[in-house]
Amino acid sequence: MQTLRQKLLSAMMALAIVCTVLLGAAPSALAATPAEFQVNSCGENGSATANSSLSANEYVTLKGHDNLTECIVANNDAKVYSIQVVDSASSPFTRTIQVDAQGPAAWYGGSMYLGFTDDTGDCYTLSIFRRDRKQHEVSYMSDSPIKKIEWGNYGGGVCKDGTGLLK
Repeated sequence: MQTLRQKLLSAMMALAIVCTVLLGAAPSALAATPAEFQVNSCGENGSATANSSLSANEYVTLKGHDNLTECIVANNDAKVYSIQVVDSASSPFTRTIQVDAQGPAAWYGGSMYLGFTDDTGDCYTLSIFRRDRKQHEVSYMSDSPIKKIEWGNYGGGVCKDGTGLLK
């Protein structure tokens, strides 16, 4: 028996396919599947670890939800709406992390910093400072899936190994 969430997702996928056919939109986002992350701490300066790593054509879910605004937040109302990994369209990069987010709302509000660590231990960072909502991207040259996401108000707080040194 399907849960209500599964029924809604099926209906949304069917609608998205119809829109794709009618509008000729690219199907890359439609083919994405969820990758559940375990939240280590929500709120400012938090992190989440993948139950199964985030690979190409997958999007992040936290506590079963793909709307990340209740958890991945930073100062002055900065927040992340969604995160997904896609195959990169620009050579020599192999993957692109797409982040739908808005930066801090206050003038001189700083930035929101995100760090994405893959299975090899390499970490890719993204700084979001624009206060309007838009898609941000970071591309990288690796096929290794993402296993950890960190976020915070300070650039020095992401992609550290616990010693204060960059990974």
